[in-house]
Amino acid sequence: MLLESGTPGFDALVAPGHVATIMGPEEWQFVVERHDIPAAVAGFTSESLLAAMYSTLRQLIEGRHFLDNCYPEVVKPGGNRAARRQLQQAMDVTDANWRGVGIIPASGFTINEKFRAHDARQAFPSYAVDARKRAGEMPPGCDCASVVLGKIYPNECRLFGAACKPRHPIGPCMVSDEGACRIWWSAGMREPVAKAKRTQANA
Repeated sequence: MLLESGTPGFDALVAPGHVATIMGPEEWQFVVERHDIPAAVAGFTSESLLAAMYSTLRQLIEGRHFLDNCYPEVVKPGGNRAARRQLQQAMDVTDANWRGVGIIPASGFTINEKFRAHDARQAFPSYAVDARKRAGEMPPGCDCASVVLGKIYPNECRLFGAACKPRHPIGPCMVSDEGACRIWWSAGMREPVAKAKRTQANA
């Protein structure tokens, strides 16, 4: 969706190794072929992440774009065929609501009719109540959507470091340990851009 928008907000893609482990690295080939953007599959070790960052940066510098598998010990061509069969057997592709983005057609899975008895949404009806659905919506003033879409940096959010902190998270980007805002905060980047600009102006 981001790539098709024409303004993706990034120049290269480090693709998630857990997805590629199941689906195969080929799942990300379209990034290079259709959009001419460097791409590298990475795992969760520092070595794999650094290798993927090095690969995409080198591709950008040299102007030679391709898909690089930097997680070969787990990610194999064709992916995990047994896992893919299980997905095809139990799940249907459906429209999905992404926090901060909205509904993206054919972007999620739902348990199919055959395995409906194992669907938590059926076993626990309260899961689907309107109040729970609203939990995925952005609170007033929260710029998580723009952060997720790569339009702004976390400390450019109006709430970052002010109303929104790890002890009192407002949006999903600060709630999750994997959220961009939480990561920036943990790395020591805690001053919002607006406050930093005021400090510089006063100086």
